[in-house]
Amino acid sequence: MKTLSGIEKILTCLALSGMFLFGCETGVMTTDTESDSVSVSSDNCVNDACDPTDDSAPSGPDAARGEALYMSSGCAACHAADGSGGSGPDIQGVAVQTLDVFLIGAETHVGGKQPDLTDQDLADIAAFLGS
Repeated sequence: MKTLSGIEKILTCLALSGMFLFGCETGVMTTDTESDSVSVSSDNCVNDACDPTDDSAPSGPDAARGEALYMSSGCAACHAADGSGGSGPDIQGVAVQTLDVFLIGAETHVGGKQPDLTDQDLADIAAFLGS
């Protein structure tokens, strides 16, 4: 039985977590003792996000998707539909890093934290606010 190194354990954990986060119902981890390799595969995805060969995955920030996330997350209630501000500050053109700090990180956000937003989500929202 192969013993995984620290980095292999971390990478395996990330791969399995990714399958869970992206809707893969089952996953299989196999080890090849001849080549000392570890592979993780999914045999039943509920969406295409698990498929590494899927070319439809976003390649960069998507402002249209960002707008949908912004609206569905309730941001417009305080920051206006275009981010220009209202009871909350103007956030038009805000950087991804700023969104991360306020929505996920240490800074206080009166509207509450949004820990489920991914890096892609934040990039999409920032693209919308910058458009």
